[in-house]
Amino acid sequence: MDLLENSDGIVSAGGDTRPTEYKVFVDDASAGAAYPLPDPAGLEEYLTIPEELAPSVADWARGCPGLGKTTTAGEAIPIVVDYFLENFSYDLGKGSDPGEPLDTFMEERVGHCTLFASAAALMLRHRGIPTRVVSGYYCSERHEYTGLWVVRERDGHAWCEAWDSALGRWRLVEATPADGRPSAMPKPGRLRKYWEMAGFLIRSFVEALRGSNPLVFLALVIATVFEWARRALASPWGLLLLVTALGWLSWRIRMRRKEGARADEATRLREKAVLAMERLERCRIPRNLRRDDHEPWSSWWARVGAELPPDSAAGFGELLEEYQTLRYREPFDTARARKWLSNARRENLEKRG
Repeated sequence: MDLLENSDGIVSAGGDTRPTEYKVFVDDASAGAAYPLPDPAGLEEYLTIPEELAPSVADWARGCPGLGKTTTAGEAIPIVVDYFLENFSYDLGKGSDPGEPLDTFMEERVGHCTLFASAAALMLRHRGIPTRVVSGYYCSERHEYTGLWVVRERDGHAWCEAWDSALGRWRLVEATPADGRPSAMPKPGRLRKYWEMAGFLIRSFVEALRGSNPLVFLALVIATVFEWARRALASPWGLLLLVTALGWLSWRIRMRRKEGARADEATRLREKAVLAMERLERCRIPRNLRRDDHEPWSSWWARVGAELPPDSAAGFGELLEEYQTLRYREPFDTARARKWLSNARRENLEKRG
């Protein structure tokens, strides 16, 4: 059976029938690289902005600090990515309201990955940079027991890719916040992996018998397995195994609840850090040099850092750099966050004193 591949790298099985199994061999891409074809030179579809959205896209681009001064993809991509990461939040349930979803998304600043990818693509097109929105699956999990790569429904994702004419290739533009990417999803538990391994073994067994006369043999195997399981559970060792399994399951449920409590603590500390950074700015920075509401911290500091007294700039700059590292690193370091909050409070008290 032939596998078909279009110009954007999408692979599909040819013909009317579908195989039960097929393999695709791909090369590992370097960090930030994307499927290399096609070269968008002369292809207007990679620069098209829907007519009804053109005024809104122009407003979005003007509202992104620094984007209007960019002339290349290398300059524009990090500015657009930082703009969304610092000013927007992820929510899978957002984006289904009536009306134009992108307008709603840019106004409310919350949505799912498709909205992040689409808005980033249109803003870059406004600067004359060819872009495309890609939707697919983020494959990063190799099954512990079968050795196969596993792609789950929750691995579905959408992202943007932009053409960098200086490099002559497409580049990844990941504008979705870290908590909205498949890599942030919790990993499946061991019990589920055992169940998946059992299903894989059964499917492999059935495939091995296909083409022979397996019905009688398969029925005998199934009957033997069920009879063995019944006898094993009726024995003292079987009951002990069952009790052990139930105890382990109960322990895992308690541990998951504790993990949820730790996640709640990380959320609270992250919110406290945001407020503390804003208070620190109001306390340490003169009014005429303060950051605009939606200006990225990095862009603002590059603009005003040199205008502050050296002793004030050094201390504030170190706290700001630590804050940026804390806020966007996954997993969130709660101990490091508490230490940073303590240092920020001490800086505020010293300034007031």
